[in-house]
This record gives sequence, C-alpha cells and structure tokens, in this order.
Amino acid sequence: MAKVTYESIKMHDGYSVYTARFEPESGAPDGVIQAVHGFSEHVYRYTEMAEFFVSANYAFVIHDVRGFGSMPGKTPEQRKSAQGLVVDYNALLRDLETIRAKIDIWYPNVPVVLYGYSLGGNISINHLFRYKQSRYDKLILESPWLRLYESPPESAILALKSKAMMNPKLVFDTGLDTSKIARNKDGGVADDRSDDPYYHTFISYKLFLRTLAAGEYAIKNASRITIPTLLLVGGLDKIVSPKAMREFYNNAGENVIMKEYPNAFHSLHTDIGKEEVKKRMRSFILQSAVAQISEEAYCGDNGDNLDKVKDIASTIIKLREANEEAIAVLKADIRNILKDVDCDVDAIQMDENLKRVLNEALDN
Repeated sequence: MAKVTYESIKMHDGYSVYTARFEPESGAPDGVIQAVHGFSEHVYRYTEMAEFFVSANYAFVIHDVRGFGSMPGKTPEQRKSAQGLVVDYNALLRDLETIRAKIDIWYPNVPVVLYGYSLGGNISINHLFRYKQSRYDKLILESPWLRLYESPPESAILALKSKAMMNPKLVFDTGLDTSKIARNKDGGVADDRSDDPYYHTFISYKLFLRTLAAGEYAIKNASRITIPTLLLVGGLDKIVSPKAMREFYNNAGENVIMKEYPNAFHSLHTDIGKEEVKKRMRSFILQSAVAQISEEAYCGDNGDNLDKVKDIASTIIKLREANEEAIAVLKADIRNILKDVDCDVDAIQMDENLKRVLNEALDN
C-alpha cells in the first residue's frame, strides 16, 4: 500500500494546482515518476497506476492539468465555467517545472522519470524542449497527442483561429467518445466516466489550436529529446494518430525506444493487456539500476568479471518483482554469485542506493 498526500500548490502566477503524491510506506523511494495526465482526466484516476509504481519502490507524483480536475477554491458552478479553459499553453509547461522543483524538496537526490499520457505526452515533450532535460533521467510517452486520429480540415482550423481571436476564453465540447479509449477484459467499455464528478470534454479553442501546433513541432523536432525515452503506441488508437507517433520515432535519436501494441486502444495502461504495458514501463525505469551496476560496479579484484556483476544486478531486479515464494531462491542466487566472485556486499563498489537494495535483498 502507498502513503498518499493530497495538497494544493501555488503555481508561478498564483493558480492553485491540486497534486497527489503516492510514496512507499517502507521508507525513501528509489526514484520518482512525475506524471502528466491526459485530456479530461485528473489525479484521482491514477491510483492504480500509482500503486503499481510504488510496488517498484518509486514515488508517483501527479497534478491536475489546468482546466481539469477539482480546481481547488472553486465552487461547483465556478469549476463548471472553467472546464477546459486554458488560454496560455506555456503555463502548462511552467507548471511541470514548479512540480519538478517540489520533487527535489520532497525526494532529494533520486532519479526522476517524466511520464506523459495523451495530452500529457504533448505537454511533457514540449516542456523538455523549453526547460532542462537533465532534470529528468528518463521519459515515458504513452499515446502522446502529436496529431489527432482524424485531423481537422484546414477550413475548420481557420474557423477555430477566428473564434479564438475574437474570444480567447471560448470553449467547445470535443464530444470525446469514451468507447475508443480502452476496453475491459470482456471487450466492453473500460473507461466509463458517467459517475466521475470531474469528468468533462471541453477545451478552449486557443488550447486546442496550440496543442495541435505543439504536436507538429514535437514530431519535427523529436531529435531534440536526448534522454532515454520509451514511446508506447496502440495500433488501434482512434483518438490520436499512431502514424504521427511513428513519425516522431523515425525523427528521433537512438535514445528513443518504441514499443507498439498492434491490438491496443488509446489508453494502454487501462486497456486489455494493461499488465504487460505496466511491466514494460517498470522494466524501462529499472534498467538504469542494472546498467549502473553492470557498467560501474566491481567486486574487489574482480573488476573484469562483468557477467557476474550483471547477474547480481538482474537478480536484484527480479527480487523486486518476485512473489514471496521466489524471494528465498533469489536471495540464494545472489549469495552464490557473490561467492563465485569471492567478495561480500561491502566490497562491491556502486551507488549507495543500489548497495542498500542489495543489503536489503540479503537481509534475513
């Protein structure tokens, strides 16, 4: 179980953003996932996802994107009139920077992975273009909104621009079809939002247009993303364009890995096959630990024995994912590897967080 903290945080312009922090009850996390949700969503829809990452000893931090969620300080009537109302796309990018600074206070000196889903993927990419990428260790993009599955014709875009110029605060109903988001195990609609008090499908003309432009910019400038990136694509996505995501990947550098699920809908983390998707995410964030041990660790005079060191790393990762019945076997595996290379835990040179994990793994 995760320890959960909800709070409102003031952004650079005084706007209050509702934030949720999920963290391991057992102690300090090994890292942090900073999540940016999709269109029409909010922090309360991510409890299952947060619990999953907490099980890997990662904290999970998520905030309500402006125009969505509970909107602290507003009455239900005020919230309804503010639904989807965002006139400054850049404010969304700055909000990520504010939350990132808070993460340094809440969880100092641990890796931070930026995770963006759908609209959140668009925001995450463009945030990295604007601010220091080095503040993040990795990036996960799930079905990022780079281009809609059905792009509006140019005539419609011109009409939207005209309306946005006349009234920047004008919003419209997108008519989002939730049947296209995800399915349950029986093939029915998995994303029933009828009883969600914060759900809506409105967006301002200005935010809509700016998001479209930011998506095209992201595709063309994908090579500017330099941190390790996992791009997750649903082959049957009818909300955003899988083709656009493939274009982004083709324009990106070797640091970007794409994993396409041919039979998946838009919301990979809630669709059929969601467990496989989440395990792929977890494997991606934990690869850094394996790489760090494999490339930097050595045991006494056995510095050339990297295969054995890699075995240690892999066994630690397996231990984190194991059920109770497998733990004793994995601990024995680690002890046998250490015996083979003739050293103890204290002789292994590695990051202190990783050494702590190893000690805990061998703790009786």
